[in-house]
Amino acid sequence: MKITFRLAVALVAAACAIPALAAGNTATGNLAVSATVKASCSVATGNALSFGTYDPSAPVVTITSAIAFKCTKSTSWEVTLSKGGSPGLGASGTRAMVNAGNTEYLGYDLFIDGGATKVWGDTAGGGNTVSGSGIPAGPGGTIPVTGVIPVGQYVTPQAYSDTVVITVNY
Repeated sequence: MKITFRLAVALVAAACAIPALAAGNTATGNLAVSATVKASCSVATGNALSFGTYDPSAPVVTITSAIAFKCTKSTSWEVTLSKGGSPGLGASGTRAMVNAGNTEYLGYDLFIDGGATKVWGDTAGGGNTVSGSGIPAGPGGTIPVTGVIPVGQYVTPQAYSDTVVITVNY
């Protein structure tokens, strides 16, 4: 019992020798956090521009689609559209769709305006392009594109297609 009592007294004495934590005291410092945002643009999609069934004796076929893309805030951009895979090979228009056999062409044009008066350019700084800053103002960050197939192209009845490259210069 003497040993237990002496051990208890020794433990109490040792506990008293450890300095107590001062309640309510704090120390603070700062952690610097930083990042640099790079000017950036990305093309989300070019909605398909499907003319449907073309009748060469019917009025001009005009349709509208949209190009969706986003750029970082205040980033200036300019959108160009390539002339596609068969430029100038159709009877009409600056661009042309080709049939599966690559033997016939159906001419068409893409315009920057709904009135189909300004053919969309394929060169940055070359005119007839669409430009702006940040996210485009159209619904969901889009800009419209108007497609026209001129009347009177009597080609073989079958499917015709083309691929146009969308370029966002920033």
